[in-house]
Amino acid sequence: MIKIVNSEASSNISLNCSKALIENFKGETLNLNSNELSLLNFQGVNLKVSALKTDATNIFIDNAFIESLNASIKDSSFKRLIVKGFGKIFNVTTMESPLTKAGGAIYALPNSSFQRYWYLTLTITDLTNTGIPANVSIYDLNGSIVLKKQASLNGEFKATVLAEEINETKTLFVGNYFAQAEYKNYSTFKVPLTMDNNKAYSIKFYYIIPIESAVSIQILKEKVKVGDFVEVKGKINLPIENALI
Repeated sequence: MIKIVNSEASSNISLNCSKALIENFKGETLNLNSNELSLLNFQGVNLKVSALKTDATNIFIDNAFIESLNASIKDSSFKRLIVKGFGKIFNVTTMESPLTKAGGAIYALPNSSFQRYWYLTLTITDLTNTGIPANVSIYDLNGSIVLKKQASLNGEFKATVLAEEINETKTLFVGNYFAQAEYKNYSTFKVPLTMDNNKAYSIKFYYIIPIESAVSIQILKEKVKVGDFVEVKGKINLPIENALI
């Protein structure tokens, strides 16, 4: 195993190894041939990777070629990115035309299949702008549910959503969806989503929604006058999902 951490190099570096871990590295040109590669926080001009498994995050490179049978490329930016093999790409931009869809073009070589994802954030509120821990469904254009997940207690929903299918012959944009939130017997309208970049949307229930609480409180007097002292007792029920108790 080769490990390079918190380093900088002005010359070209070439590595051949079974496993490589490179973190917080600056260099002009990096050539890697490995069975397993973890690359985190790399800045440079040229990157060439050939690995069975590749995990690359926070990469800022002019020209990159990544060949892998199981690649994960996240939160990175390239002037030009060429991929070969199979993998998933999250929140990655390039400067290659066309720039009109999903953050610039990514090129795939023959016998390759990659999926490109962007981050989706939804804020779910009711008529009073109170956050609602609703169940959120994401639908494709055929009406099929492709993702279902519960929002947090304050109504925030986060997910990665597929935007492009990339292979040698074409890049197919599949980033048009609808989102709908449901809570108890209440539901919102379906909101259209276009995932051609990281996106944030608001979804609103046009009702005042009674929220489940993990805490119940009871006043021990049937009648209370202004100025009276009252005794209150309560209990913590089994927590609802995502409750911070």
